[in-house]
Amino acid sequence: MISEKNRLLWRDSFICTILTIIVSGILLLIFVNLNVLDPFYKAFKDFSFTDL
Repeated sequence: MISEKNRLLWRDSFICTILTIIVSGILLLIFVNLNVLDPFYKAFKDFSFTDL
């Protein structure tokens, strides 16, 4: 049988994994939405190598 200590370890590991995925997803959404305001993107938007 699985001991109580081992069961708590699996439960805590599962909760930490789920929370990590949620926080990573939130950070991803924040940085994706801020990417529109990136000045380098705007500066090089119409850049071509033939401009050199």
